[in-house]
This record gives sequence, C-alpha cells and structure tokens, in this order.
Amino acid sequence: MSDIIAFGNLIISLTHSKLVLAFLVGFLGSGAYITALYFKFIGDNDQNRSIIFQPFCQIYSNSVDMRKCFWYASVGGCIAVVFQFDVPTFVAVQSLILGATWPAIVSQFLSGRMAAPSAQEINNLEKPKVKKIDTGSLLVELKKIRNIKSTKTETK
Repeated sequence: MSDIIAFGNLIISLTHSKLVLAFLVGFLGSGAYITALYFKFIGDNDQNRSIIFQPFCQIYSNSVDMRKCFWYASVGGCIAVVFQFDVPTFVAVQSLILGATWPAIVSQFLSGRMAAPSAQEINNLEKPKVKKIDTGSLLVELKKIRNIKSTKTETK
C-alpha cells in the first residue's frame, strides 16, 4: 500500500513541475497540429494538404504512421521544455504554440534569422555591388581639375 502512495506522490510532484507540464502541453500542441491537418483544417486544397501531410504517412502506403506522429509530438514537447526552462512560471499558451509550430521556429533559429527578409533586402541582393562609372565624364572632370590647378599656379 505504501508503494501505491509513493507512486501517487511521485505523479503529483511531477505534474507540478513546470518542465513536465511544458512537455505535455507541447506534446498536445504538436498533436493538435497533426489533427488539424488530418481533418483538413490546414491547407488550401487537397494537393497542398497532401504535401504537408506526407511526412506523417508510411513510405509505401498512404496511411498515417503513428510512430512518426508520436516522434513529431515528442520533439514538440522537448522544444517546449527548452523554451520553458528559463521562465520562472509555467506559461501554457507558449508551450502549446511551440508544440504546434516548432519546425518553423527551429528552422528560423538555426538559420540565424527570426524574420523574413524585406523586399528592400531582396532587391539589394539582386543589385550589382560595383557601380558602373562613365569614363568619358570622369576624363572631363579630371581635365577641369587640371585646368583649375594650372590657372591657380599661373596667377601666383
């Protein structure tokens, strides 16, 4: 009987741990994303939806692979734990959103960029870095400078 009470106390203490709660809520967030995808709440049409859902299917059939879904949800829970680690109090919404959107957040974090590039940044990449110089006008400017220098030395 004391073993059952000890196990119950362990479960109660674990549920009060913010990191365990973060994992569970992140796991549920990832599961909610997969569920929304499965029930066609995400995606414009069936073709786009099948592209998004393809990683959750078995390789040789079109059926859902529960191992892949469990793995995806587990990683979502772990990501939620990492982000919850430094927060002094448990934030359930943060863990839920991290669980549902972790692939985008991780890819942006790993690429070193937390925002999409602006149109101006893209345009700057397309422009050549070296400006073209009109050599004819440069030659004219050099002649003007020489003439100014020569007139100043003649007047002295």
